[in-house]
Amino acid sequence: MLDSPSSIITLLQTVLVEGDGIRPLAALIAVAIATVVPLTFVRKIWSISVGYGASIATQSLVLMSAFQVPPHPAFRDYPWSWSLSSQLLVVATLVYGIRLMSYLLMRTFSVKSTEQQGARAEEMSRIKATILGVVVSLLYACMELPVVYALRVGAASGTSLQVLQICGLLMCYLGLIVETVADQQKHNAKKKALVAYGDPKFVGPTGGLYAITRHPNYTGEILFWLGLFVGGAVCFEGNAVAWTFSMFGLWSILSIMLGSTKRLERKQEDMYGKQKKYEDWRQNVRWPVIPFVERELTIP
Repeated sequence: MLDSPSSIITLLQTVLVEGDGIRPLAALIAVAIATVVPLTFVRKIWSISVGYGASIATQSLVLMSAFQVPPHPAFRDYPWSWSLSSQLLVVATLVYGIRLMSYLLMRTFSVKSTEQQGARAEEMSRIKATILGVVVSLLYACMELPVVYALRVGAASGTSLQVLQICGLLMCYLGLIVETVADQQKHNAKKKALVAYGDPKFVGPTGGLYAITRHPNYTGEILFWLGLFVGGAVCFEGNAVAWTFSMFGLWSILSIMLGSTKRLERKQEDMYGKQKKYEDWRQNVRWPVIPFVERELTIP
């Protein structure tokens, strides 16, 4: 009987390890909802900010517990085998979630423009905020789903698929590093110039990763989730649920990132379009988000 939190967690872990069909996804959705919806009672906008990172982190923790990552010595002879790639994949999502949650919390309480955005979101009704929390939880679970199948299989079968899994893992960690460094560079540039986010004066950053693409934080985000999908997809085989919902998660986050790039490009052009420093930077850095691609991209 589900008469305690521990029994519920045990059930979720069992479903994640052994459940068939849509049950593993349903377990992830339950974990995501249990994380995101309560946070909306603190601040409604947190369902798409702090709750995003927190959801990825809690899903990762539940998966690590369910699959004994890292494996305890007592479980060395367990019926499935772990591969280092699969373990590092779930560790990546844990680090990603914690980092994002921490960064967004810092911005929430230190950046005035973020507080103003949050104030507007508080006008949303409680029912709408809860529904939004449930909907985005479905998305967060779909984004995490490839990790489930990577952990179940352990190692992709065949040398070519194992190489592809390692490539996905490397993309994942590279994206995590790029996004982290880009966020820090932007924060440092604003802090050094003593201007707030949303200030009409353009202060950069224009160097470092911002000399490669104009929005390297989005570049890192895209790399991370694309790598995570590749690292897990090599273990999907013919699983229709895994392919369908994981591809939906990837399509959604790519659409969000590319759409955010377009909106930020328009916003920056409106705010800084007549400032020489901005125009010089934009002229020198031709790629908005994907290196070697100058035009704006869209996901059909």
